[in-house]
Amino acid sequence: MSGPVLVLVEREDGRISLVSREALTVAARLGSEIHALVLGGVDDAVLADARDYGVAVVHEATDEELGRYSAAAWASALVACVKTTNATAVVAGGTPRSTEVLAHLAARCA
Repeated sequence: MSGPVLVLVEREDGRISLVSREALTVAARLGSEIHALVLGGVDDAVLADARDYGVAVVHEATDEELGRYSAAAWASALVACVKTTNATAVVAGGTPRSTEVLAHLAARCA
């Protein structure tokens, strides 16, 4: 792959969620640089988790709309990050939220 793999990261209890850690592990197996998109801001604990999973770049989207879950708003942030990074793949955990956001992403990039 020529561009990075972008991982949509969900947080839980101030850390990267278990399912997002699994997504980061899958991304690492794809052999490209890993970028992570964290919605709603990044703190030291999230940065430390990202480093532990080989993330090269952490992107944060801090728009007010992202504080509450909205598939459309999360997908807009993801689309913008895909375009900015020229990501060649997007990975997310198998949660209902991530699945819905990826469906929005696919519809917008089709």
